[in-house]
Amino acid sequence: MTNDSTPSPDTDGRDLFQPDSRYSAELRKEQKREGIYIGALLAANLITLAGVGVGTFISFIPVSYYHTAQRFTLAALGGLLGGLVYDGKWLYHSIARGLWHQDRRLWRILSPWLSVGTTVGIWSLMSIGFFPPVSESPTDGRVASLATPVGTGFVIGYLSDRFLAKMKELTEVLFGTARQQQRTKDEDELRDP
Repeated sequence: MTNDSTPSPDTDGRDLFQPDSRYSAELRKEQKREGIYIGALLAANLITLAGVGVGTFISFIPVSYYHTAQRFTLAALGGLLGGLVYDGKWLYHSIARGLWHQDRRLWRILSPWLSVGTTVGIWSLMSIGFFPPVSESPTDGRVASLATPVGTGFVIGYLSDRFLAKMKELTEVLFGTARQQQRTKDEDELRDP
């Protein structure tokens, strides 16, 4: 049940038969460019995932490192996929609900790439046992071996904004904030004549 002042997600606060955009023609062009950017990256990502999955794009890597490199690459591409899906979802929701604005453009452009960085970092920590490993189904063999980094990367990439926010909170708990550190430094200077 929604409050009368809260627009239904299906209507975006509009009456029936109001199909015209509330955005100016120039803003609609900017929105379209952002959608094309996300769509082009998504298409390139899916093609690259397939190529890496069958070994086409990383065949130059020495055999001794191939399996590890393939899994890291698949995790990174899965993270990019998750970041792009989240970014695309956010783009169409923000446009439809009237929340889209130009000041978020940098976030929308960088968000998928931050998802890659977050995914590679967390996958690395998982690889050294910092986080529990993701179990693979022994019955699916090669498919599970390739799907695990992609699926795990997708989830990490999709949730990367939340991961980064939690990491910031953890850092502040462990090391304090800049204000807390300055306050401690000031207190130490006052105690030491």
